[in-house]
Amino acid sequence: MFSFTVFYGADVTAVIGLVLLLYDHLLTFSAEVEYVWKSRWSLPKVLFLFTRYSVPLAAIVMMRGERTLYP
Repeated sequence: MFSFTVFYGADVTAVIGLVLLLYDHLLTFSAEVEYVWKSRWSLPKVLFLFTRYSVPLAAIVMMRGERTLYP
């Protein structure tokens, strides 16, 4: 089960920003499937998907890494 204890020591504003980003992903996922996933592969599509999914992943990894810096 997911727990916010994973983010112990992380900046609260970073967690709030991540939650808002994930909420935006949920709201726009159906449009993404319709307009992006069903289109043919192209450089803009690859760049969109890379930035769309690498940013939240990087934020989570960075927050988990900060956890080790605090007692």
